[in-house]
Amino acid sequence: MNHKRLKSLIVAAVYLLTAFPLAAAVERLQIAGEWCFIETPDGRTPVGAIVLMHGNGETVGPETSSWQSNAGERLLMNKLLEAGYLLAQSNAAATPANGMWGNTETERTVLALVDYLRQKRGVAVFDAIGISAGNVTLLNLELEGRIRFQHAVLVAPVISLVSLYRCPAGSDRVTGISVAFGFTPAGPCPGKPETDTAFQKATAGHDPLRTVQQSPDSIHGLTSTAWMACYEEHDAKVPPPENILKLNDAFQAAGIPVPAYVLAGASGHTSKEMLEGCAARVVPFLAPPAGR
Repeated sequence: MNHKRLKSLIVAAVYLLTAFPLAAAVERLQIAGEWCFIETPDGRTPVGAIVLMHGNGETVGPETSSWQSNAGERLLMNKLLEAGYLLAQSNAAATPANGMWGNTETERTVLALVDYLRQKRGVAVFDAIGISAGNVTLLNLELEGRIRFQHAVLVAPVISLVSLYRCPAGSDRVTGISVAFGFTPAGPCPGKPETDTAFQKATAGHDPLRTVQQSPDSIHGLTSTAWMACYEEHDAKVPPPENILKLNDAFQAAGIPVPAYVLAGASGHTSKEMLEGCAARVVPFLAPPAGR
């Protein structure tokens, strides 16, 4: 066998090992009317359980999910499975092209999945990973005291409905947010959150950044969770001052450390390169203490 042929076979084998886990068991079922999946490291007792919260346009169906079919998210999942974690995700009341926005229904379905894992799988402690707008739901659950995660990872975090309503990077988020919260927007994308009273009323109490800014003491309930953020430095949806940077200011004021891994040179909001860079940091961050 020549050198080039051997090299091609090695590259192909490495790709297959990364893209398709060799030892994982997947269960697909409906919980609270939503399709969910539970993926476990086959033949091993999980070292922990991670609830995944998807972003805009991502869904879970009866045969697959966006996380399982997206190259970058699949890579992150494989790294977590290799580390021994159980992974679970609900469709979270999402409709096609309309993701998790932190509304009541998304919170209800995530909690139904958590309750199932407690009752049927004996899980007592949970970690969470949100991606993009999935972090709105993650933060709302914590701010409302409905669940306390041991670790929470904010990947490509979009946590301000006000910021999203302005349609960063030209993405229409007015339609998605108005559908999720059941109101008629004052105009098309880009929205004007300062003057759109329907938006203000419908999303009151559901926008994490506004909650923290209007009720600074609310963030003190998050001190029992270990937090981490990971995003790409030129991601137009993430770094605006009214988004993650303002939230980080609030965390710092409350004495909550949030290490942020800002990746240079990645190719997009939730690109494979960005998620691969995050994966290298997420697994050590979640690692259980020796003897747990």
